[in-house]
Amino acid sequence: MTQQLFSKYALANVGILIMLLMISCGGDDGNGDNPPTLELVSLDKLVMMAGNGPEDEIIVTMNFEDVDGDIEGITPEKLPSNIFITQLRDGGATENVSFPDFPDLSKGQKGTLDLTILTTCCLGPRGCAETRIDSINVFPYEIYIVDSRGNESNRIFTPPITLLCN
Repeated sequence: MTQQLFSKYALANVGILIMLLMISCGGDDGNGDNPPTLELVSLDKLVMMAGNGPEDEIIVTMNFEDVDGDIEGITPEKLPSNIFITQLRDGGATENVSFPDFPDLSKGQKGTLDLTILTTCCLGPRGCAETRIDSINVFPYEIYIVDSRGNESNRIFTPPITLLCN
């Protein structure tokens, strides 16, 4: 009797474990509502000269995966941009850019993206216009993407970037 009862519970626990594994392994929910994912791979450097854009840049390499394959289809009428880059500092700006066109975005699309972030101005007491020559600004960037259904990816954060203000 005890052995029969033990076998019954063991069988039930194995059944529950199999159901949990099936649920956790199923990446695609079938309705196209899967958010894309990002993973920070590297930055080419951690120091930039301040400026108005083209003077310096940092290249952020990240992996992305889009189970639904719907990060394409970004149009000005629908969603003008789908990569959001925010400077995490007081008065920091958010830049919006778009994914490049992909030749084929089928189910399970993933890859590596090199994102170029142009330099920015140093912030002083009154914004960009008033900055001491010897000052520096240190801040990370936050990056996330949005697919054409409005699903936001996880947010990734760069290590702090040092902006030289001379």
